[in-house]
Amino acid sequence: MKAYKHIFFDLDRTLWNFDSNSDQALQQIYTQYLNGCCAGFDEFIKSYRAINHNLWKLYRRNQISKEDLSVERFRRVIQKYSFDSPNVAEIISQEYLELSPTFTELCEGTHEILHYLKDKYHMHIMTNGFKEVQVPKLRNSKLDAYFEHVFISEEIGYKKPDKRIYEYALRKTQASIDECIMIGDDQHSDIAGAKDIGMDQVLFNPKQEKIEVIPRFEIRKLSELRAIL
Repeated sequence: MKAYKHIFFDLDRTLWNFDSNSDQALQQIYTQYLNGCCAGFDEFIKSYRAINHNLWKLYRRNQISKEDLSVERFRRVIQKYSFDSPNVAEIISQEYLELSPTFTELCEGTHEILHYLKDKYHMHIMTNGFKEVQVPKLRNSKLDAYFEHVFISEEIGYKKPDKRIYEYALRKTQASIDECIMIGDDQHSDIAGAKDIGMDQVLFNPKQEKIEVIPRFEIRKLSELRAIL
């Protein structure tokens, strides 16, 4: 086992429970702005997730801007159901960015494992999320005190899995690759990105999804990190 000194954590779906928190924000938005858009919230969220997932793929490839992604994911749902409400996509896009980070549900065992690791390692966040959302998430969820650096792709100019975001983080932390390990849920952004630069990785895979990128380690609960670190 390597003697790691630096841990890089992804944020969404690794520590911050993105799906639950996002759904709560979207439920409020649907009730206020989109009631009657489709058969109900369940149908709306299913369409939204599929559209949002595909647009995020484009964003990671630099094929769509942050601003277009933020609005287009709502506009396409509204258009799908021929919901006629002028400028509502722009309105709810901003509402979502402001509302979603106020929800603070975390993945099971987040505070416990971070408390366990805090005095043993230098810990950092590396995320592709938007600055105006990620920073409040960390603060509102009382996660910010655990981390020395927060590396946000929007600020750095490169998104995971681009090796340049990893290289930037290594320079800022003055760490060598063999001292570092990346922990995240996304096989392509977190695991493949770290592998490409030679950094060890832990795949957080609570739903036991099919492995497409073989990680150095795989866990289903954050508490399992105790056996690795």
